[in-house]
Amino acid sequence: MVCSGEAVQYLFWGGARMLDFMLKLEDVLKIWPDNTKWSVVEIAERTRTKVPHTVEYLSEALSKNLEIHDPMSFNEATKAHAFIMEKKRGELEARRRQELRDIEKAVASYSHAMEKVRQMEQKKNWRGAYRTLSYFYGIHKNKLPAEILVQICDDSLRLGIKESINFQELSQWLSRAIQTLMKYPNTTGIEEALDFLDAYGEYFLTNPQKRGEVFLMNFFLNLKPAAMEFDLVDRFNDIARELNLTAVMDVVM
Repeated sequence: MVCSGEAVQYLFWGGARMLDFMLKLEDVLKIWPDNTKWSVVEIAERTRTKVPHTVEYLSEALSKNLEIHDPMSFNEATKAHAFIMEKKRGELEARRRQELRDIEKAVASYSHAMEKVRQMEQKKNWRGAYRTLSYFYGIHKNKLPAEILVQICDDSLRLGIKESINFQELSQWLSRAIQTLMKYPNTTGIEEALDFLDAYGEYFLTNPQKRGEVFLMNFFLNLKPAAMEFDLVDRFNDIARELNLTAVMDVVM
C-alpha cells in the first residue's frame, strides 16, 4: 500500500505531536504534587497540548478509553510516559541528536558573539555590546544551556545599566535570569537567584516612580518558599534587610 503525500505528512506531524507531548509530560512529572490526581484536561493544560490529542495519547498508552475529566494519578501518568517513550524511542534519539548539534552550534556562536562584546567593551561601546547580546539571546535562547542564558542576563544587566537602558527592558533581563534559575529549583539555583537580587536590587530601587520596589518585592515573595525549602532563609533575610524590603521577611508562606 502506497500512502499519499498528505497521509505521510499527517503521520509525520501526528508522531511529532505525540513526541512533543511526551517531552512536556516529562517536565510535568517533575513537579507533580504528592498524592494528587489531575484530570486529562489539567494534563492537557500543563503540557500545552490540545485536549483531543491528550485524550488520544493517554488512552493509547494506558489501553483504555479516557474521558476528559477522568482523574489520573502520578503512577498512571508515569506509565503513559514510559509507553510513549518506548514507542517513540527512535524518533526521540534522532531528535536529541539534532538538539545536541543545535546546542553545540549555539554555544560556538555564543563564544564568537562574546569576542565581539569584549572588543566593544574595551572601546566603551556599551550600547553596541548590549545590543549584540540582546540580538544573540533572541535568536538562540531556545538552544542554549541554562548557565549561558543566566550569564547573558547578567552581562545584559551590567551593560544595560552602564548604557542607561530603560527600566522596563532591564527588568525583563532580571526576570529572565530568575525564571531560568527557578525552572528546576535547587540550592545552587536559588542562591544564584538571590545573588541577582543582591547585585542589582539597589539599582532597581532607584526608579523614580518607585516601580522597582514593587518589582523586587514580587521576586522576594516568589523566592521565599524555595529559600525556606533549601535552608536559605538567613541569606534571603540578609538581602531583604540590605535593600530595606523587610516587609517580605514577615510574610508567612
